[in-house]
Amino acid sequence: MHRQDADAVVAVEKDNAKAHGDSLDDKSHVQMSPLDIIFWRHGQCEDGAVLRGRSDAQPSEGALIAIAGKARDMAVPARIISSPLQRCARLAQALQAEITAAHPGSNPPDILFEPLLTEMDFGVWDGQSIALLWQTAPMEAWWQDPWAITPEGGEPMHAFEARVAEALQGLLAQAPLNDAGPLWVVTHGGVIRCLMAAILGAGRAAGFYGALELDYGARVHTRWYRTNGGWQGRLLWGS
Repeated sequence: MHRQDADAVVAVEKDNAKAHGDSLDDKSHVQMSPLDIIFWRHGQCEDGAVLRGRSDAQPSEGALIAIAGKARDMAVPARIISSPLQRCARLAQALQAEITAAHPGSNPPDILFEPLLTEMDFGVWDGQSIALLWQTAPMEAWWQDPWAITPEGGEPMHAFEARVAEALQGLLAQAPLNDAGPLWVVTHGGVIRCLMAAILGAGRAAGFYGALELDYGARVHTRWYRTNGGWQGRLLWGS
């Protein structure tokens, strides 16, 4: 698998749209209302500065409260979809409670758990001190070009990208009807960076992931348009 695996839902469909003359600015080709998907990165965890992939770390209670508070003035989502790891699952529950309290007349959004949204498996590096790994493992080289290096027992980058692309296809298939609200997706830094790279057409760009600063609790707003060429995504900066 190569770049097309990572961009299966985004770049390939953009190419198809171009071939058919489709454009986001050409309203005649848009077949339905756009779908907003808001991605939430989990907060800080109790296990400190470690490389946290499949490790199921306990989230910080203070971080859960602070991040969930950001939802208070937002519209009620159609549903919340979360990685099953507890640092995401508990944030999804906190967001559900916050948005329900802020909109007492509305039904609480359902929470669904999607294993495809789990963070990359870092193999023998998973759960290890980042400071120690920078001293003993080729961390800098991996961070600059993760397609060239796979930690022992870990998930290859191309497989991770293909998994995230499959997860995105599943999210887009859940497009709510009748403007029922956006989807909220609670997931991990690696998953969100992978999706941002795909939207921006930056698959396999060395150093790109390291250039995307994505703090704990970050919120990334995307908007998806269904055209004759398939779904096309945009990042909504500053939203």
